[in-house]
Amino acid sequence: MYGVFHNNQAFDLELLLFPGIVLLLSLFMLGYLGSRSVLIAAVIAIIKTSLFMFYFGYVFDGTYTSVDDEYYLSTGQQLYQLLLEGGDKLSMHNIHAIVGGVHIAYNFLNVTGFMLFGEYYFSPIVLNIIISALAAVISVAIAKQQKLLRKEELKYFFFFFCLHPEILSWSTVFNGKDTLVLFMNILLLYSVSLFLVKKYKAGFFIGIFTVFILFNLRFYVPFLFGLSFLIFILFSKKISLNVILLFGLMLSMFLAFIVPWNYLSYSFDVYKNSFINPLTGAIHFLLTPRPFFADEIHGFLNYASVFNWILMPIFIMGAYVCYKSRNKFVYFLIIYFSIFVLFYGGFYDLNGPRHRLQLLFVISIFQFVGLKVFLSQMLLQKKKYDDVP
Repeated sequence: MYGVFHNNQAFDLELLLFPGIVLLLSLFMLGYLGSRSVLIAAVIAIIKTSLFMFYFGYVFDGTYTSVDDEYYLSTGQQLYQLLLEGGDKLSMHNIHAIVGGVHIAYNFLNVTGFMLFGEYYFSPIVLNIIISALAAVISVAIAKQQKLLRKEELKYFFFFFCLHPEILSWSTVFNGKDTLVLFMNILLLYSVSLFLVKKYKAGFFIGIFTVFILFNLRFYVPFLFGLSFLIFILFSKKISLNVILLFGLMLSMFLAFIVPWNYLSYSFDVYKNSFINPLTGAIHFLLTPRPFFADEIHGFLNYASVFNWILMPIFIMGAYVCYKSRNKFVYFLIIYFSIFVLFYGGFYDLNGPRHRLQLLFVISIFQFVGLKVFLSQMLLQKKKYDDVP
């Protein structure tokens, strides 16, 4: 079953034409929604669609496929056939029997891709690319709501996020759930942002919806996020009683109705033997892979890793500048980022670049602010130099 999708040659351009048109139009609409600029929307849509068409029309040869993505494709195909058959066979028991666990959300994204574009490797990836642009739209909404950037800078941040090498690499090449996990992390951040501007109901419902999806996608993320928010509340002096009560209500519902305790115990047993020093592991987590030292299956990350290494000092500078702004949401972002980095740094089996993608909002906002400060300082120095007689 797995071999059906493990093609060794590129796809015919005729097969890519319809998904390419859908992708181009979707990206343009989302691009305009996020930037309010026709030019930026058009550039983003053309670049991301062209990369998709070029990779699957000319470059694709199965090198960057793995057991994981072929598993999602295979189970997605079986679920698709189950939906077509319908009747008594369509039950949660049969769905879980096909998937083999509780993480069914991304399997259904694969099903949706097959329904729209046919049973091909690239079909779910079209949706991943669209989701990456939607994540950028929500990211801009957060940055605007929390005043992380000036109004005139938002469209450039949108451009930066959409064409970030990490998001281009993971969403365009590899059929994995990581782009969807990133989107869910950004929705949780948006939920916190809504809480902080006293839009409690919207924040509550978005948070509950996202937690439910994550438990069917990457179940432990809500635990880490909840811990981050709890620490933030404990150290915040001006958090209202309403926020504390709503958080308590969400936590109670979360523990009572959503947590898969049996699966949690099983996962702990699986990963406890891979525990490593979280401090040294965190450094590896943030910097892996070394530029042009990725293994063959992760070779598509080589150029993204160069960008990551070059911008690491810029990222640190941006984090410091944001911290000095005394923005409460920035304090939460730093806590959230630190908790996730230490957690992933502490487990050898989870200490890889694919899990870092979900933190791209924090990484990209700090990189963007750092670049802005760096470039402004460079221009200032150049002006001083030019003014010297």
